[in-house]
Amino acid sequence: MYSQHRHILFIDGECLICHHTSQIIHRLDHRRDIYFSTLQGETANMLPSEWRTVSSMDGDPSGNVVLAECLSIGEYRFWIGANAMLRSLLLTNSIASACWIFYFTPPFFKNMIYRQIAKNRHKFSSKMKACPIPPKSFKDALLP
Repeated sequence: MYSQHRHILFIDGECLICHHTSQIIHRLDHRRDIYFSTLQGETANMLPSEWRTVSSMDGDPSGNVVLAECLSIGEYRFWIGANAMLRSLLLTNSIASACWIFYFTPPFFKNMIYRQIAKNRHKFSSKMKACPIPPKSFKDALLP
C-alpha cells in the first residue's frame, strides 16, 4: 500500500518505451517514492485535460509525460516532458540523479531532443515484441 505522500509519474499507457522507462526509474528508486499511472487512467484526472492527451491535433503522438512531485500531502509541483523525466531521475537519489545537470541546458535544445524521441516512440516500440511482465514491486507502484 502507498502513503498519501508520493510522487506520481504519468506515462502513455500504450507506449512500450514509456513502460520500459518507468520500470528503469522504479529500479533506480530504492526508497520507492515514485508511483506510476497512465495518462489514460483514473489517477490522471488530477491533471488538466490538455496534459492528459496522448496525441496532438494532427494525430501525432504528443509524448506527454507528467510528474506530480509531492511537496506535502495534497500539494504538488508539476513537471512536463523532458523536465518531468529529468526530475524523476533526480528523485530516485541514485547515480542517475546526475542527469539533473541537463535541466540547465537551453530549453529549446532539450525539448527538441525530447520531442523527437516522443514523436518516434511508437516506431521504436514496434521493435519490442511485447511489454515484459513487470516484477511485483513495480506492480505495487502502479496506480489506477
